[in-house]
Amino acid sequence: MMKSDQFNKLLKEYNTNEDSCRAILDMYYPYILMRAIRRYGSKDLGNSAAKYFFDLLMETEIPQYIENPAIWVHNICDNFLKEKYGQDPNDDNDSVVEFCKFAFGEEQFRKVENCDSVTFLILVISTCEGYSFEEIAKILRLEVRDIEQIYAQALKTANEVRHDAG
Repeated sequence: MMKSDQFNKLLKEYNTNEDSCRAILDMYYPYILMRAIRRYGSKDLGNSAAKYFFDLLMETEIPQYIENPAIWVHNICDNFLKEKYGQDPNDDNDSVVEFCKFAFGEEQFRKVENCDSVTFLILVISTCEGYSFEEIAKILRLEVRDIEQIYAQALKTANEVRHDAG
């Protein structure tokens, strides 16, 4: 997860500094791809959205401060996929489970896979899509400290060591 100050600094230097370009690409390309697979069921659409997004950054100077980088990035990509391909997102596909297994590890995921839907969504969009706790709080209309507590509890549950009796 990239903080907005860091993201905006890199964004300003995107066209003039190869390291800044690489940092944004390395951070957001996987998240764009994973989100497209999760929401649209297609890696190809993810690659198209990522290409569009990074081409846009090369062609356009972004004058405003981006307060919520992940929300901004994913909105641009979602809008592109809707306009170009007529795709509407679908959050009901099995790839979510596979992403979480990959992100957490299969054993840890088994410990949290039956959590409530809010906790599951927090885990997915923070781990697989790069949303910050501040962005998640804005999306879910919760306090940041509540998101942090839910996430911390889920991680604690996922990482609990199983103690076998006797």
